[in-house]
This record gives sequence, C-alpha cells and structure tokens, in this order.
Amino acid sequence: MKLFKRAFALLLAAAAVAGGMAACDDGPEDTPSSFDITVEQSADYEIEAPSSAAPLDEVEFTVTVKNPDKYVTGATCNGEDCFGSDGEYSFIMPTEDVVLKAVLADYEEVLSDGVVTFTASNARSIAVGDSNHSYWDDDNNLVDCWRLDISLDWGAHNTALSRNSYVQSTNQAVIPDGAVTFVPADKASDGNWFYGVDVLIDTSKISVGSTWLIMYFQSYNSSSKDGRICVKMTVTEEAVAPETMQVVFTYQNTTQYPDEDVFINITDNADDTSRKTIYLKDFTDGEYAFEYAVGHTYSLSCAYATYNEEEGKYENMTSLSFNPWRRISVGSALNSLARDGQLYKLTLTTEGIEVPLVIGE
Repeated sequence: MKLFKRAFALLLAAAAVAGGMAACDDGPEDTPSSFDITVEQSADYEIEAPSSAAPLDEVEFTVTVKNPDKYVTGATCNGEDCFGSDGEYSFIMPTEDVVLKAVLADYEEVLSDGVVTFTASNARSIAVGDSNHSYWDDDNNLVDCWRLDISLDWGAHNTALSRNSYVQSTNQAVIPDGAVTFVPADKASDGNWFYGVDVLIDTSKISVGSTWLIMYFQSYNSSSKDGRICVKMTVTEEAVAPETMQVVFTYQNTTQYPDEDVFINITDNADDTSRKTIYLKDFTDGEYAFEYAVGHTYSLSCAYATYNEEEGKYENMTSLSFNPWRRISVGSALNSLARDGQLYKLTLTTEGIEVPLVIGE
C-alpha cells in the first residue's frame, strides 16, 4: 500500500510538473531547475534535510525530537503528509518551494493497563550510583542497581516472558537501554508461573535528566497475555531521602521461647548499615508501626538470646524462622515475605498493609 501511494504521488507530481512546463512554454521564463526546502523551526525537534531539490526528486529527511516529553508521529511538506515513520521521512519535490514540519505528540503516563501494573511504591526519581538491589550479570559480576517492581495479573498463564517483551528508554543520554534489564519475579510456590517482573537499572550507567520508560511484557505461553505501561523517570545527581510509607507488623510467637528474649533484625538492602533490631517487647498491643522506604526491599532475620548482665553479652543465641507470607493487594500490587538464603526478603508495595510475622523454630 505504501509503494502504491508513493507511486501515485509520483505520478501526480509528474503531471503537475508537466503542466507547469507546458504553461511556461507560452511565457518568457522557464521552470526553475530546483526549489527551496526550508524547515519550520521548533525548540521541540530538529529536521535535517537538503536546502533544495529538483522537481520529481525524492527528498529524504530525518526528524530528531529534542523534547524528552514528546515523540514524533509524522511530518508534513506544505501541510501534506510525508512518507515514512519513526523519524525517517521523504516526499516528492513539487514545482514550488516547500516548508517541512514535524508532527509531535506528548507521552502519556500509563501505570496500569489492567494486566500489567507499575506498582505504586516504585520510586519515580533515582540517583546516579544509588541502589536498592543487586544482581549477578552474565559475566558473573555483582551489579548494584535500582529495582522497579512490575506486577502481572496473568494468573497461571506465564512460565516465561516472550522475546517480544522489552523495556525502552526515550532518552538514551539519561537511561540508555544498555543499563536496563528485566527478569521474572515472585515465582509461585505451587507452580512454574510468576506474578511479576523486576526491571533492573544499572545506576552506574545513567546520567542526570529525565526520560520515559516504555515497558511491554508478553507471556511466552499466551500472546493474549500482554500489556504496556509508560512512566516518566527522573535521574538526579545525588540521592534524596526516600519516600516512606507506614506499615504495621504483627507477630505470633509459636516457639517455646519467651517474647522478651525474641528479637527481629531488619536491614534495608539499599543500605547495609541501616540494620534495626526490634524486640517483641517493643510491640504495643501486638503491633509495631514501621516506616518502610518506598521501592526498597528489606532482609529480615529472627533469633532468641538471653543477656548476661554480669559479663555484658548475649548467650544461648538460637536462630528462629518466619512463615512465608504473600498477599496481592489493590491494583495487583504484590506484598511478600519469602526466604532468601539464610534470611527473609520483605517486599511491600502497599501503604498501611499489615504484615503478620509468624515466628517458628
């Protein structure tokens, strides 16, 4: 169809040129051998095109968008649509001067399309070199990164991501595609399917500015299970204090050990020096209000120990366990407490949620 339209346009242009030449046969002047090409200037885009062309020449030009909040949808020549897409366009030179113009549209935020959700607890602003997670790359190097949590509401229809899945950055100078990878997350304990995707950004490869991340995920098992979201990310020079949300810990001590000697260590994985120790005796009416850093994950451990005041040290240290916990909240946001090696990983996405810490031996 595009070839037909291009050929038809060429025929029309040829007819116009022939008509112009025929009209000029009766006049004192011949048709000029070339006509000027100018660009309608804009701070939002830049057009690279020749300054002139002869009638019937096919003129190619490129559009580069300079506004990170916009994208190109087309281009016009004297108000008529040009051929092409994605910044590469062309037109057939008529027997007159022409003005080129790019047609832009604004990126629109899409945080959920019903089946793929950018969870509400994700940070929208990250800093160069900051991290809340780490992963092993293909060369077996440990990479500090920033993790974004994407929830999938696909049920048991996803055991792998299709190769059609992608994450693209609209501003490669801020977050290049090479800084982003994604992996399945939150695998079900009773099957091979998973309920989310971790989008991992290597913060050593990013620069200050803003960009839009366009994320498309499709199930390997079913092409009808797919979704697309679009979110604006800002990169800053220095890390700012993370936004926090309050959550509530409750506990149930199913061990033989008394509450007053049972404690929980909780560490923000983005800062290994942030360990906080909470004793069960610190709970009020069975509850403890905790300020959770939005977008972060925490490592938890639990133990029993008695304190020897004479020697000034803890004795009888015994490691205890938690019952794994998982809950999908409003908007398919996933909240979980799962074993992670010798520790437990706490991932929360919902403010005000109650986390039951069931302690066992």
